[in-house]
Parts: sequence; C-alpha cells; structure tokens
Amino acid sequence: MSMTRKFLRPPGAISEEEFLRKCIKCGKCVEACEKYGSGCLELLSIFKGLRYWRTPTFNPFKAPCEILGKCSVRQYCIEACPTGALVKRHSYKLGKVIWNPNKCIKVRGGECLVCIEVCPMNAIRFANKVLQVRDSICRGCGKCVHACPGRALTLIPC
Repeated sequence: MSMTRKFLRPPGAISEEEFLRKCIKCGKCVEACEKYGSGCLELLSIFKGLRYWRTPTFNPFKAPCEILGKCSVRQYCIEACPTGALVKRHSYKLGKVIWNPNKCIKVRGGECLVCIEVCPMNAIRFANKVLQVRDSICRGCGKCVHACPGRALTLIPC
C-alpha cells in the first residue's frame, strides 16, 4: 500500500515511504538550496510529528523552486543528497496548485493576473471569473503561489 505525501518534498523525492526510510535528516539539500537555489527548502519542525521531524519540505510561500529556472541544469539539492532520497529525473512535478476564488483579487474586481505572468509553463488561464490551472502542464514550482498578493493560490502534495 502506497503512502500518500503529507508534505511537499524537494525535487526528485522518491516515494514517501522510501523517502522516509532513506532520508537521514542531514539538511544538506536545504543548505544547497539556500546557497545555490532560491532557499525554498526547509526542515520540518518536531510539531509536524517525530517521523517527519527534520525532513526537508518545499515551502512556496518562502520562495518558489527554481527547478525550471536557475536550477534547471544542475539540481543542487539533489546533488547534495547523500542517500538517494532525492534522485535526478527527466521531469519534475512538485505539487498541485489549488485556487481559492474568495481570496482572488481578480475575482473581487481587481486587475491582478500576476499568477499568469509568472508561470514558466504557461499553465494558468483566467476566463469567466475562473482560474484554470492545467495540471498536465503545471510542474508545481510555486512561482504563482509565491507571487500571488491575495494568497489565493496554494500548493499541495501530489
């Protein structure tokens, strides 16, 4: 039986049960992200549960992941992982974008469409007061989530 992810994980994270077995909670991926990437990774606190404590998570509110930007050639977080809990892949899917129309500035009559402007995959459309995220195209990098001034977007594990 496959374990569902409770938290967003760094690029290249293997299945959750294997990830939790292999991750030694060293924080090297977080350090590499801070030094070479965007600084979007952080270690989970003990309040998230002892099993998850000090495992890396991706926080798009802190910063978007640069897997489609400056980290597209070299994935420093993956290179820093000493155990194989993070592996290089051809393509990355970090999460799924969820939209809350009640917080959306555009729906509330404003002129905001910053999410569309920052999406590197052109995966977001707005029509008839509905934001559409094309999940088949979206990689879950969090650029739209990070840029949204109304906090109408969030990223969940997929």
